[in-house]
Amino acid sequence: MARTRRTTLALAAAALLAAGAARAAEEPIAVGATVPTTGPLSLTGKLYFNTLTMAAEDINKAGGIKGRPIRLVIEDAGASNSTAVSAFVKLAQETKPPFAFLTSYSTQNLAVAPEVAKAAIPVMYAGGADAVAENGNPWMFRIRPTDSLAAQAMVRFMTRLCENAPIC
Repeated sequence: MARTRRTTLALAAAALLAAGAARAAEEPIAVGATVPTTGPLSLTGKLYFNTLTMAAEDINKAGGIKGRPIRLVIEDAGASNSTAVSAFVKLAQETKPPFAFLTSYSTQNLAVAPEVAKAAIPVMYAGGADAVAENGNPWMFRIRPTDSLAAQAMVRFMTRLCENAPIC
């Protein structure tokens, strides 16, 4: 999972630069993230935080993106939708990153979606609820399959497994 996020971060930063988001060569690229670092969701949030931090360190050790280092700006999304919305609004207004990651919780992503549209900042999220993608927000990009697709794959696997297994 960490490799996927590292690759995603690198590709996103490179795409932004290619699209004209480049500034002076020495200025860091601010990459935003709303991550639940406190409260009951903090266990997964800390894993997410550590993964993003490792990815930024790897990118910076390799010379950054076109010579520019990555600077992570992480806001605590907590465990509520309102906290996640506040975290994203703060990130968008104060840091104005060219790109951001959202939490992996679909309910928070649904709540943040209108603010993402207002800010017009491309974001990536890992929430699996179909409703997030069905919202049609052109600024939100999913980095994992939907829950319904995963469920279909599980049913297909179990069906094939049970065709030849006496335990089913």
